Amino acid sequence: MRWFHVFTSLGLVVCVSGVLLLMRPDTHGSRPDPSPFFPASDSEVLLRQVPGEGSAPSFGGTPIYDACALVTIDSLTRLGVTLNHDRVVMHDYLDGDVPPEAAFEQPGDFVSGCSYGLSNGNALLVSVYQTPYISPKDLDFQMGRPERAGAPTRTEDGLSIAHVELDDSVEIRLWKPGLLVVVTLQTDKPGPYGSLDAQTFATRLETIAKTALSHGPTAPMRHVYTSLLDKVKHPCEVVSTEVFLASFPSRSAAAVQTQFHPKASLTPMERHPESALQGASLCSRHNIVPGGTTNKAEYRELDLKITWWDKTQAAVDLNSYLCDPADRHPFGPPVTVSPSVGTGQTCLTDTRIDWVLNFLVDNVNVSLDGGALTTAPPALQRQAELMPAAQAIVSAGVFR
Repeated sequence: MRWFHVFTSLGLVVCVSGVLLLMRPDTHGSRPDPSPFFPASDSEVLLRQVPGEGSAPSFGGTPIYDACALVTIDSLTRLGVTLNHDRVVMHDYLDGDVPPEAAFEQPGDFVSGCSYGLSNGNALLVSVYQTPYISPKDLDFQMGRPERAGAPTRTEDGLSIAHVELDDSVEIRLWKPGLLVVVTLQTDKPGPYGSLDAQTFATRLETIAKTALSHGPTAPMRHVYTSLLDKVKHPCEVVSTEVFLASFPSRSAAAVQTQFHPKASLTPMERHPESALQGASLCSRHNIVPGGTTNKAEYRELDLKITWWDKTQAAVDLNSYLCDPADRHPFGPPVTVSPSVGTGQTCLTDTRIDWVLNFLVDNVNVSLDGGALTTAPPALQRQAELMPAAQAIVSAGVFR
């Protein structure tokens, strides 16, 4: 199951999976600052979670709840529960309305998801299942889990509520007709949640989610970068709807997943004996079709990775390494693409199951892969699919 799905008024879906919580890097050595994610000074936080603007998006006319708005970073902080700065925060959400004609059921999938890495090494996951994104049959099956597990259910404030105790987690389940929210607290790693034990924390999480549900659907939470990464576009702005359509013009409904590296860090250059500050992020945009990813005839995907550096030479080094046939590559030499796009070399690198298109835009390395779901497609097929998207990215730029 993927952490992504977000829609616009044209039926385009953007889902953010893996919004990262960055800490400020150590500029005096090769290792990042090991301080907690929430340091004494707020100025040290490079990514913030803030409420979204406007109304909740709808899918086929149904307003959709946002998972990160049901359990927020602020609500965890008020409980004394801190995040693990080495883990990503993943967020799937709808960022706009999906009209009924584009609102295809997605088999068994959640419509919004949010995952937080906690400081004791466990994770907290929030999943929202709503019809018509999920079929009534699939939703009924999900709602029946407490009964199948023998967990008691109670009714409170119009919600059915159950806690399902598992060997390595606790599931807090809240549901009503057409809606199920599952808050999963991992418990397999030892250690408290702030000053709370797992059972007390689960009880508090139930209250937090229930209170948020009582307010109704809201706009998705936003994750906003400051400082080091605020000049580079969000990766899903780079691989925009227009970029997707450049490669797949007949595929009208596109979705996005994103995942960011958990922190910026000093990284050795490929071909110079010094380090540079590196940040990276990923976004995958795909179309929403009946049957989801099982519909291989219609499903298309465009995966992006951008790697940002504070030194242009580091970006040039990485581009040169990726495109140099004389260098060592795990699955064979790269294939040169000519004419190139961007400000450096352009090439295809082999991952054995696919080909990745690499190019350079100033001090940002860009990699693209995806396309039709085929096994080890010919390099020329991927080049034909990916080059229009690459040209659109260069034309639009990667900086704000």
